[in-house]
Amino acid sequence: MAGQPAFLETRAERIRVVNVVPISEAERADSPAARPEAFFSDLLDSRDALTPPALA
Repeated sequence: MAGQPAFLETRAERIRVVNVVPISEAERADSPAARPEAFFSDLLDSRDALTPPALA
């Protein structure tokens, strides 16, 4: 997300920040062909990841 660090420095080691974003079945099917960083970046650009999805 904008302004959020990709890594955090700890006394033990540098750790990567991981976010959870719900994806559609179509996005899931496309994900194996995408680089992880690009796939996640595209998800964050396409929606407000902090707003819960509408109930179906």
